[in-house]
Amino acid sequence: MGAALAVTTRSADARRDKRLRLRMPVVVLRGIERLAMHTGDVSVRGLFLRTETPLPSKDIVRIEIILPISGTKLALRAAVVHSIVAGGAHPSGSGLELYGNGEVERAVWEDFIREAERCYPQALEKEVFLVPTVRIGATAGHTCPTLCANASPSPAPRALPPAAARAHAACRFEAVLSLKAYFDDVQALGAVYSSEMARGTMSVTSPVILDVGAKLSLCLVHPSTRDTFVIHAQVCSHAHGQASRTMSIEFLDLNDTRRAQLEGFIRDGVSTASTR
Repeated sequence: MGAALAVTTRSADARRDKRLRLRMPVVVLRGIERLAMHTGDVSVRGLFLRTETPLPSKDIVRIEIILPISGTKLALRAAVVHSIVAGGAHPSGSGLELYGNGEVERAVWEDFIREAERCYPQALEKEVFLVPTVRIGATAGHTCPTLCANASPSPAPRALPPAAARAHAACRFEAVLSLKAYFDDVQALGAVYSSEMARGTMSVTSPVILDVGAKLSLCLVHPSTRDTFVIHAQVCSHAHGQASRTMSIEFLDLNDTRRAQLEGFIRDGVSTASTR
């Protein structure tokens, strides 16, 4: 009987300790500071925060998070139990254990973990990113988050030359994040294209900040027709510091053919690029 009870207890603990590699933005309140971070993984008992400046061990902090499945805003209390500094084999950050929360808060968090594991079982093996919807224009900063697991970008257009097609295809296997960009009007879309995108680069503010060299896809949504145009990119740099959520990206497939297609998309609202 005792052995059977021990096995049951270990199994229950193993279930509680399952870590979902779910990346989502959080705000950490530490005294009067409000620090913008994002998770590396989450579990019933706590979470790991990815940050270049790990929190001091034994600190007690509050965490504000909008749960991506339900949209519920949740405030939790947690203790910093360990930290990893940059330069090692693992990403820098801090491990937090939930501490001193009420029954309601614990129940909401545990329900979220169970639902996330049911909806995104792949998060047990690989990272699942929050996909922020980026609005560019007069209402910049508005986001409407959804979840996506390692989104694969679209194949290259048939019109690409062989060398460009090979480069385009190579990034298909590595893209880990998809960003959707909305614009207030056609003028705003055209202004962003002429001021930034035409040069082959763009600055993006996002709750999820990828490492330099990471691949992503940018999906432009036309403000008039809601048709979309997908461009593939990689992170070339990002601003450092807890308050910054901006990274610079460079486009990988915006050659002359694709530029002409994009200019037609801006003008007519119809994407002529093959996405199949």
